[in-house]
Amino acid sequence: MTKHLVTYSHECKNCVREISPGYFITIKPIKVTWDSPKGLMSFTIDEGFKNNLADIPWMFRWLFKQFGPITLPSIAHDWCFTGKVGNMLFSDANLCFLHGMESQKMGRKRNLAYAAVSWFGRSHWEGATK
Repeated sequence: MTKHLVTYSHECKNCVREISPGYFITIKPIKVTWDSPKGLMSFTIDEGFKNNLADIPWMFRWLFKQFGPITLPSIAHDWCFTGKVGNMLFSDANLCFLHGMESQKMGRKRNLAYAAVSWFGRSHWEGATK
């Protein structure tokens, strides 16, 4: 199995600031490089990008924390929904999320997070890309 590494320009210590309950902005640009199945992709998440990190329903917050190995992959996943990454498909954004969690050494819970965005994220994708 080929590893599709995702790298980030820096760690996420203090990379976001909460602006209202559940919403954050990036306080510096984040460069993302992904060795995707389609080839090398690179994009930069703008400073000031408003996102909700990992949009985890309250009943699952005991299982997933918003800050940790899921943080940067979640921000990159939200950025992919802006349409600023070129010809990215819904499935590509989700795969970037999965590979990002693998690169951040999230562990097996990443598969559950990947399944959740794959199953329940399409309505957000379609709303964001219209």
